[in-house]
Amino acid sequence: MSLVVGAVWGMSYACTFISYTLGTTGAKAAFITSLQSLVVAACTSCLARKLQRGTLFSACLAVLGVAFLELNGSLESKIGDVICIAAPICVGVGWHLLGSNMKKYPDDFVPSVVIQFFVFTAMFGLWLFVDLHYREGLNGVLTWIRDLPTLLQTPNFLWPLLFSSIVGNLVTMMSANLACRFLDVVDVSLIVTTEPLWAAVAAACILGETFQLSDYIGCICVMAALLCNELWKELPQDDWCFAYRKCESGESGRNHQSAPIAGG
Repeated sequence: MSLVVGAVWGMSYACTFISYTLGTTGAKAAFITSLQSLVVAACTSCLARKLQRGTLFSACLAVLGVAFLELNGSLESKIGDVICIAAPICVGVGWHLLGSNMKKYPDDFVPSVVIQFFVFTAMFGLWLFVDLHYREGLNGVLTWIRDLPTLLQTPNFLWPLLFSSIVGNLVTMMSANLACRFLDVVDVSLIVTTEPLWAAVAAACILGETFQLSDYIGCICVMAALLCNELWKELPQDDWCFAYRKCESGESGRNHQSAPIAGG
């Protein structure tokens, strides 16, 4: 299952990268990818065979917040947007599979991360070398390998590369796997949807960018989505039945009064 999760997440990144070459902007890709929370909510509702209204509403609110943060009123569509749609589907399915896997094997999150990262690296390494061989032949592959040390010495290249690879991918994967041991996958996917919010905060603190009205509205929507997801918890059907049977059983006194509490 970790192989599958790594593969579908790798496919989501691949679709995003391809969409960039076809005109999709980074902001538009961030918005489209945030739709993964809706995919996870849909999977949860299908498995529960019940419409999870609180979950779906929270996911829609989070997507609305990301739209305010990223789109800034730009709704121009590109052909790359169509390809980018595959990214949230892959990410959402990956979250769902990861959540069920971590619940079954909670102590195996480290080997799970290693497998996912290995699959991720292998996919893009293979993509790189196949592309080089297709365009330049075997000599192109050998030339790239020979020139790699020189490439890594490019100013302001190596450290950002290491930071994005280790913190942006490896640590993120470890955090996601670890979080799925203790939280519902819906909660984790909604928390991940706040990424544009923290990107905006980092840009304001580090780059000196100023918040616009749409940024404030987006922040409020994203945080409201997390709060709504926490507070709007629907009582499982089994608990309602339990409380109803307790009340109908004719028990009196303390037991009768505690039935609704036990159900809650």
